[in-house]
Amino acid sequence: MGRNKKPTELKILNGNPGKRPINLNEVKPIPIADPCPKWFDRYAKAVWYEMAPKMEKYGLLTDIDTLDFINLCISVGLIRKAYADMKKLKVLTGVTPSGYRQQIPEVGIINSAIKNVTALSAKFGLSPSDRAGLSDPKAIEKKGKMSNLLSG
Repeated sequence: MGRNKKPTELKILNGNPGKRPINLNEVKPIPIADPCPKWFDRYAKAVWYEMAPKMEKYGLLTDIDTLDFINLCISVGLIRKAYADMKKLKVLTGVTPSGYRQQIPEVGIINSAIKNVTALSAKFGLSPSDRAGLSDPKAIEKKGKMSNLLSG
């Protein structure tokens, strides 16, 4: 099966370390997010309004990334809600009717959502390791202008 293909924009930002040919005919979606879904709960909405502008700024969120971004917002929202519920309960475990101790459901919800967030974040280049090789296009553009100016 192999690794998932990296979008051309990420290859360029990484400096094309594999030196493989770049697909110049790749679809170029508009770097803008769709409006926040009205059906989101307050937790998912908060994530949307917190993350969408930041991701748009760097071209990491486009008009056709909505489904993955919705899933990311829901997953982070689930983590926040389950964590808030867990803090109210002030416990991580409960006792079953037969006397066994087991973790409360919120712990499992958080763990499962964290896995989703980790996978979805990688798709958008949101984790530190995903960004490690990225360059800011604006910084490259400024550097290019300065280099041209200095080189005469």
